[in-house]
Amino acid sequence: MKNFTITFLVLFASIKLSAINFDGTLLTLDGDTIHCEIQFSDFNTYAHKGEILSTKKITVLIDGKKMTYAADELMNYSVLINKTWKTYWGVNTIKKKYQFMKREVDGKLTLYSAITYSSINLRYNWQYVFVKQELSARLYLEHGTSSNKQKLTKFLAECPVTTGLFYSGVIDIGNPAHWKLIAQKYNAEC
Repeated sequence: MKNFTITFLVLFASIKLSAINFDGTLLTLDGDTIHCEIQFSDFNTYAHKGEILSTKKITVLIDGKKMTYAADELMNYSVLINKTWKTYWGVNTIKKKYQFMKREVDGKLTLYSAITYSSINLRYNWQYVFVKQELSARLYLEHGTSSNKQKLTKFLAECPVTTGLFYSGVIDIGNPAHWKLIAQKYNAEC
């Protein structure tokens, strides 16, 4: 048993934590574009069904130098995965808590989404931020929360055409695919 423990510790100590690098670009708050490599840890899940998991920071290599950027330090970053560019925006979710999120719909009502993984609950979580461009008002919601319909109805009160679709069942708040419809309908009707 002692030899097994020593062997296990030696093997565990020799494992190197490495990263997977992807071509990427950063768009700074000043509007500058920086070409880089974006790093994701290969010992940790970095994607779910083709979408990058949302983080508060990203690590990049610029001319061989490793740097970290927080979501409030960049407008967005784009990463090339499987010959497709994916862009994630630095979004103020709630009370100056910034997170990189995917822009799903752009317009009078912009929708951002994020997928995170809870190592405590061992499951993926979806978050959404609706932003009214004119007022800079924002609503942060987590998928599966029972009060989402009430919060959305209050946030979108000036657009009864959209909110009526929640109650008629045309837009199912319980279905993440329908959340885009909320912003699209708002932008078309209000």
